[in-house]
Amino acid sequence: MDFEKGKEKRSRKKFEGQEELENYIKTAKKPRFNDFVAKNISQLVHWSLDENREISELFSLWKTRFALTFKEFGKIPNADTFKGSCDTTWKDMKKLIDSTMKKKLTYKILSMKSIVASTSLSNFSPTTPPTSSAVPSLVTQHESDFVSSAHQSDKSDRANTNDDDDDDGIFDIEHFVHDMTYKSHLGYTISSKQARKLVEIKDAIDTDMVSTMMKIGAHILTKQLTKTTLSVTEEALLELSISRIINMLNTSMQDTYREFFSQYQWARTHNVVSALNLDNYDDLSPESSALFDVIVHAGDNICDIIAFIDEKKWQISKTRCQQQSQPYTLLLIMEHIVRNLERWSKKADESELTFYRRFATILEFVFDYTDVALVDGDNSCEATKNVAHLSKAIFIPMQTAPVYGKKIDLMLRYDGNMKIELTSNEWKRSRVQEDLKLKHHCSNDISELLAMDFIGNVGYLYMLKLTEDGIYVASLLSKLIVPKDLSNLDMFKQTLDYLFKTKVFFFFCA
Repeated sequence: MDFEKGKEKRSRKKFEGQEELENYIKTAKKPRFNDFVAKNISQLVHWSLDENREISELFSLWKTRFALTFKEFGKIPNADTFKGSCDTTWKDMKKLIDSTMKKKLTYKILSMKSIVASTSLSNFSPTTPPTSSAVPSLVTQHESDFVSSAHQSDKSDRANTNDDDDDDGIFDIEHFVHDMTYKSHLGYTISSKQARKLVEIKDAIDTDMVSTMMKIGAHILTKQLTKTTLSVTEEALLELSISRIINMLNTSMQDTYREFFSQYQWARTHNVVSALNLDNYDDLSPESSALFDVIVHAGDNICDIIAFIDEKKWQISKTRCQQQSQPYTLLLIMEHIVRNLERWSKKADESELTFYRRFATILEFVFDYTDVALVDGDNSCEATKNVAHLSKAIFIPMQTAPVYGKKIDLMLRYDGNMKIELTSNEWKRSRVQEDLKLKHHCSNDISELLAMDFIGNVGYLYMLKLTEDGIYVASLLSKLIVPKDLSNLDMFKQTLDYLFKTKVFFFFCA
């Protein structure tokens, strides 16, 4: 059993055209905002009559509604999904909306005058003809001014409401906390009413897991609004919390989780963490494990160990099929490690590329003769790019700047009928700043992820698991180390174990 699911639906208030919008996104093979607008121009005029917004506000409103509805159906966006600009189409719609609203107000006044006139006529004597002023005919200049004034007043009221209330009447806590985070990071002013809402969210009790994560985000945001400078850990925790990620690798963050989680939630989190392991996947075989131990003790210097490895490689390679065996792969990896021992700088000033190159070669040996391809060169991850498209459409719909995915040093892809991104890996030089380390730890946002992060020659392998109620839990699987001297060579065994476990894990994923 996993986390207790939140029963309440995180929904939005009903709006005119919601059913039609949901039906379009549900049935369209490739739903696109521009296509929805083109097919529903006249209906959009009718659905927007009560909004009384400026052109840019109207465009943002419907684009946000489209993005939120798209998100609810769990579809994957692309570069064209939310494409659109506040062009002449929206200007023409705005003119029609204003014209229709003016007519509605005019008819309302005429109806009121008719009622008054009818009441007055009933009191007249049959012999007394009604005055012309008692019968409504044309709207006077004064009445026309009143119509315009009323229309402007409605717009003003709406604008004032937007300053303090979340757009589109949204009462979704998760959306609200995200929106406030975006506004805070962009330097927008948070109103007193919005600040009070954040406090209410922070102080809420008996919340489900998603709402509890939003409580943590609201807690950090309210701290930031008091002009308190956030620590690097708090900044990372804010990003992770509103992304529904529980980072169990960081002990400082665990202290915050214990403060906000109920006993049940904390216990269930630990149950998820305990289940995150690679125990059922094969590591070094007994033969490979024994061979590793012999290599480590094969000599007191690099030359002796290389000579031993060369002899073992020659013995195994005589049988062609054994060149793809795990023991032979182990020999290739150990030769690479040992030959690099004298290449490490005593000042530990190697570049990020140096660390990456030396470890990537190890991965190439591990995944030889498989369908897993190593794709390097600071690639852009499609999964993070899709999320960026969605977030921009929801929170900053007027922005037209291009969206880019997160740059990743190395991705492993399974080359079947389609390429599947299996993992992301990051390498940083030894002396990288602490804030950069944490920022990289909170930048992955994929449904299931097995990843490596390296700082110099020391790193870790972790798993990010999506639970049933939509929470991601990140947990450490193993520390990884690339030895720099012979005395630490035996420490590489655990790293090898988990590299081979990872290899088997990817086959099950693919």
